[in-house]
Amino acid sequence: MKTIQFHFALPACLCQLLVLCHGVSGTAAPPAMSGGPPLPLPVANRTELSLARIYHGPDFNLQQQSMQWDHRDDVLWSMRDNDEGHPEIIRRSLPDGKSTVAISADQFRLPSGERISIDDYIWSPDHQYLLVFTNSVRVWRSHTRGDYWLLDLISKSWRKIGGKDVASQSLMFAKFSPQGDRISYVRDRNLFCETTATGEIQEIATSDRPDLIHGTFDWVYEEELKLTRGFEFSPDGSKLAFWQLDESEVPMHSLIDNTSERYPIIKRFAYPKVGQINAAAKIGVYDFETKQTVWLRIAGDPRQHYLAGLRWLPPAAIGANERLLVQQLNRRQNENRLWLCDALTGDCVVLLTDTSPGWLMHQAKMLFLPEQETDSGDGVLRETIDLLWLSERTGYRHLYRVAIMPWLMTSPVDTSEELTEAGVHRGVSLEPITTGPWDVIELSAVSQSTGDVFFTASPDAPTRRALYTTASNRQMPEPHPQRVSPADNGTFQYQLSHSASYALETWSAFSVAPVIRLVHLAPYSRMEILEDNAAAEAAISALNPIEQQFISLPIDDQISLDAWIMLPTSTDSAEELEHSIPLVVHVYGEPAGQTVRDAYGGRTYLWHRYLTQLGFAVASIDNRGSASPRGREFRQIVHGKLGVLPPADQAAGVGELLKRFPQIDPDRVGVWGWSGGGSTTLHSVFRYPEIYAAGIAVAPVSDQLDYDTIYQERYMGLVEDDRQRFVDGSPLTHAEGLDDPLLIIHGTGDDNVHFASTQRLINRLVALGKQFQMMAYPGRSHAISEGEGTVMHLHQLMTDFLVRTLHPQP
Repeated sequence: MKTIQFHFALPACLCQLLVLCHGVSGTAAPPAMSGGPPLPLPVANRTELSLARIYHGPDFNLQQQSMQWDHRDDVLWSMRDNDEGHPEIIRRSLPDGKSTVAISADQFRLPSGERISIDDYIWSPDHQYLLVFTNSVRVWRSHTRGDYWLLDLISKSWRKIGGKDVASQSLMFAKFSPQGDRISYVRDRNLFCETTATGEIQEIATSDRPDLIHGTFDWVYEEELKLTRGFEFSPDGSKLAFWQLDESEVPMHSLIDNTSERYPIIKRFAYPKVGQINAAAKIGVYDFETKQTVWLRIAGDPRQHYLAGLRWLPPAAIGANERLLVQQLNRRQNENRLWLCDALTGDCVVLLTDTSPGWLMHQAKMLFLPEQETDSGDGVLRETIDLLWLSERTGYRHLYRVAIMPWLMTSPVDTSEELTEAGVHRGVSLEPITTGPWDVIELSAVSQSTGDVFFTASPDAPTRRALYTTASNRQMPEPHPQRVSPADNGTFQYQLSHSASYALETWSAFSVAPVIRLVHLAPYSRMEILEDNAAAEAAISALNPIEQQFISLPIDDQISLDAWIMLPTSTDSAEELEHSIPLVVHVYGEPAGQTVRDAYGGRTYLWHRYLTQLGFAVASIDNRGSASPRGREFRQIVHGKLGVLPPADQAAGVGELLKRFPQIDPDRVGVWGWSGGGSTTLHSVFRYPEIYAAGIAVAPVSDQLDYDTIYQERYMGLVEDDRQRFVDGSPLTHAEGLDDPLLIIHGTGDDNVHFASTQRLINRLVALGKQFQMMAYPGRSHAISEGEGTVMHLHQLMTDFLVRTLHPQP
């Protein structure tokens, strides 16, 4: 339950603005539509929506520009079509803003004369070479396997990476070394390196065993830890650190495709479910000079721990090419140990340990501060290596400076070293940079010139997002960081340049389409609007008005829940309309998502607005346990209580909505959700039939024991600790409570939340004599977006069900 879908395409680092949830991770909602011929559109009346207009029309399409910052300079690269419609790459330097054509469309021709399509591209550090990713195919969530072609800009020649005879669409995650003289990549689960100038290929880590993975990850690591490329060059390019995963003994899952061919096609892959065996992970360091691999000796059963992050020391640090940092989570995921490892000997020692009463997440982005000096206590100033660290140890997620003394880089690694009472090595200090009753949501960047740290937070409103900054060298932690973003409501997201002086800024609000700008950060100023999505915004603005608001719902004396509600407009008073409007509640409810956000929701927002046009009110509530930046206690009180606390909070929140809005009919309340939201929907209709009159569960987890180890055990603990938790938290256990209309929807090709979980629920409902409706989409994934007409069909199905069961009166 960790499939993240996007409402629309944005620059890679900005896509998180509009996450739609999935299985048990994200913000449950339907994905963007798939291809297919557009239907005839009755668009003479621009004030009204239709499903055809939402899902097959162009009115609400969002525009994007393919843009990325250079890795070393304040240069913005973008791709655009020339007058003939062929792509070219544009270089824009800052601050002068001068734009030039770096790669013309005519240069994108292969030796065969064929024009190359461009799915992605990577510059070599010296910009002599361009690596183009093309002909890609989807692997689980993303298009990560395809072909790579190398363009030499001096000789104007192309070469296919992997050799002339390499199979089509077989390479993954190609990357230049820091010096640009090598390109490493994964092929068929094996790791290779190729000399950039000559094309000479070298095997780094290979095996004939199909259950060994080198340089990338298995299904569950990718889905739940968001790890894809599993290798990193040392700063001088002399070594290559990489993951190896051993999938032997991991139970296999089979996906059966009954429709692509005359006979079933079976796809099998390792998928560890709750309490089952995980892949064993280890990290090796390959030395290009000795052609030997040293395996890091990190203590702990590799099948009961996760190696969740890797980072070489910064280039200027002592031992930069000999020492690296590795994050290790225990299986319960309530402890994260940061190891310092010696690439020459394989010896490792723990630098610090973070713990949590519930769970903690690994730190996906490990950034270093500029070189600083510290007083060691003997009056001698020594440079430390300072790592930025996110921790919830105070009850809120804040930034810390992990200062590592230089003698740890030069002395032999002492594997017997024990930590202090504070959980740190004696050669390490841990100092807070920010503090206060608010959360740092995400670490964005650090200025290597000033040491200022940029991060996303929302100290005043958990439904919004903005960029903040603070100095990293303050004597006291910062309780009130400086806001960089303008004072507007809504959600801001940023992709910062190399120097952290400039950024691509994306802003949107609940009913306002995204605007993408080029901005200067210190001090903040807007330089240019790159995309205003004016056509989509005009189409939204032309719609008949509705009432929409963000509200707080007190469910007891201490707890209030964030919510939003959309109501059809009327000239009558709420008292005159009493109990005349049915309500549809959109729910997610699990720790991987937050539905109550002041950010544009794309076509999901438009579908909800269409429901108000039909006469429904639509609302969403963030229960305790959702991924809201309201502190550790708010998020982690749900530990061990998934399937119990979230639907209880949702029911209490709906009760408050009914008190607040007397026009809502308490006998016509429906609920719908996707993935984790589908599970919460099932709990809602099974356990609170007095509140809900109908439910739509899309791709739900019916039995928690059916879902993967990393996600479910993170939030519920281990089966051997308390199996009953998983039973009580599973909708399957409470199916006898179904008394109202229920529509279950699932894709039979769902690799994430398996169709088998829904089939178990079907058997249980049949055994209980409970009637329900069911729609299975053959071969569709967790997104249920593949195939012509699928997304339109899905939303017509859901709309018809709600109209039929809740009887709106527009």
